[in-house]
Amino acid sequence: MKSNNQIFLNLYKELESYLARTYPYAESPIKEHYHFLEKSPLDGARERADTLDILRILRNNLAHRNVDNLFEVSEDSIEFLRKEIAIVKDPLQASDVMIPLNALYFARFDTPLVEVIKTMYEKSYSHVPILDDENCVAGIFSNNALLTLAYKKGEIELRKEEKIKDYKFLIDLNFQKGEKFIFERLKTPIDEITNLLANKKSKDKIYMIFVTQSGLKNEPLLGIITPWDIINKKRETDNDK
Repeated sequence: MKSNNQIFLNLYKELESYLARTYPYAESPIKEHYHFLEKSPLDGARERADTLDILRILRNNLAHRNVDNLFEVSEDSIEFLRKEIAIVKDPLQASDVMIPLNALYFARFDTPLVEVIKTMYEKSYSHVPILDDENCVAGIFSNNALLTLAYKKGEIELRKEEKIKDYKFLIDLNFQKGEKFIFERLKTPIDEITNLLANKKSKDKIYMIFVTQSGLKNEPLLGIITPWDIINKKRETDNDK
């Protein structure tokens, strides 16, 4: 029967091998993963980073110094490595987190503007994707658009016949001040998306991620992701464990 120390060393080596695929450029995949977790905005990530760093030091002592008979690795440490391996081996992807198209409220160019604004008010939506006939993203109608409309008109008086296509200048993705919208592929790991959301160098915060098969704008929309979707999914995953 293997001792906890040997089980620990084997699991650590297994984790290291999986991380080497995630961070092929890193001299120390474990340290690279530690730095990633340390900067991650996900719940519990920094605590995982601290634990991983402690276990790294523990492993180095076990592997390189004659201390095996001085202590026995705890079951909690072994369980942590098993969970971390599971996370790295089978990471969440965009497809696991996104709100799918069939559960998403969206509009088209011929949708009456009054209908969109009414739905936004009743459902407390701040942004509504605008799709073309091929279900590709053509723009976004947001609270910013409403403010701009009110400013330009002095007051909002909409006729029932007015449609989204009559206000194309309002839905341009580049028009949305202070907000950024990007496209990602269906299989993008959530860790990559988290890094994008946590990027403090960008002056515009990513408000919504459009998910398509290959992450291209000219592909049909499959779903959307907001920062809250990632946080909520991570909490669900942690609770399941």
